Amino acid sequence: EAFMPPHHLVYKVQATNNILTPTFEPQSNIGIAGRLVVTAIRARDLHDTQAMGHQDPYIRFSMEGTSKQKKVVFPVPRCQGGGQNPVWNHTVEIPLSSEDIYLRVSVWNKNMMADSLIGRSRVPLKGVLPFINPIVAFWQGDHRERVWDSYERMFLTTSKYAKECGRYSLRSWFELVRDLKSSQSAGEILLEFRFIPYRASKIIDWNLYGGKKGGEIRRQPKIFGESLKVGLDSSEVTMPQPIFDCVEYLEEYALETEGLFRVPGDSKKIEGMKKRYNLRQQVTLKGDNEVAGLLKLYFRELPEPLIPYTHYKSLISVPSDASSEEDMIERFKVLLATMDQLTRNILRYLCELLSKIAAHSEVNMMAPKNLATCWAPSLMRAKNENDPSNIRNIPMTIDTTASLIQHC
Repeated sequence: EAFMPPHHLVYKVQATNNILTPTFEPQSNIGIAGRLVVTAIRARDLHDTQAMGHQDPYIRFSMEGTSKQKKVVFPVPRCQGGGQNPVWNHTVEIPLSSEDIYLRVSVWNKNMMADSLIGRSRVPLKGVLPFINPIVAFWQGDHRERVWDSYERMFLTTSKYAKECGRYSLRSWFELVRDLKSSQSAGEILLEFRFIPYRASKIIDWNLYGGKKGGEIRRQPKIFGESLKVGLDSSEVTMPQPIFDCVEYLEEYALETEGLFRVPGDSKKIEGMKKRYNLRQQVTLKGDNEVAGLLKLYFRELPEPLIPYTHYKSLISVPSDASSEEDMIERFKVLLATMDQLTRNILRYLCELLSKIAAHSEVNMMAPKNLATCWAPSLMRAKNENDPSNIRNIPMTIDTTASLIQHC
């Protein structure tokens, strides 16, 4: 179904013909992270002044924003013999940062000696995203500030609705110029856009900062082996990026995978994905057991486990000290309330995933106790790893983890 975002009607002079043209300018102008799906359909009236009568055009997409992160190019293969009116019908998926403002499009000609630029365009995201995403279109300030539950404030919407946003699309012709400071037309390109937001994305309201605010994402040298706070500051979402990416992947694709978290993944593939996260490169999650292994690895490498050392002994004593199931739940609530908000929210987010996996135990053979056996060592431990009581406490840590999964 179609929708029209709240907008202003403004008149702008077209650079290539000096004609005053009415334009719909959406009122909303926010930075949001997600996956921008761009289909390069075709172009018309392309002309390379350096070509010798033969054109094999190809495209390079990249993002531009306030981030100082190195720009990544997303190519569209050449249309061999496409000439002035090439047809590509090629789709690329571009990870979008909340700090991105423009999509840069450049069309090149494949030559024998050196490739030559045909034309380029600079597409403002504020002119695209509000037309294909209702969350962006009807933004009226961060609703999360009005939600009492701190856990709910982490999310813009549900996983289901975030995926459903991908059904909206915008198709439009964009003018190409020889140079972004030039008014000389180099043809036009037809693009189609879709956008799937990260449901836990951080948000930048550019209307408040005049399009000049940056530094929302404090990208550190690495993300694995650092504290949760460093992971949060380095991520596009309201929690460390590997946690969000892995949990969302496993919830969508792996709930029925037999032996999930028990069966080890390929260690080389896991290390490869970890390395790409630390280098701030695009990470393609692949393989249910590998993604499960990557998620456990992130928690295992935290400087302090998710369950803080200060809460370890009290927490593992709850199942044995409680007089009833209701008493156990109340004791857990009291203890968890004394943890910092980020830790508490991540624990709940993880336990919700593990609870959903346990709900499919007839298929995946991973009941709460099985999951707890796999996860307890990565979530809680004594500060002194050489303490002999650590061995004796293993059954208690497993029972505690299983209880958290069952009553998340």
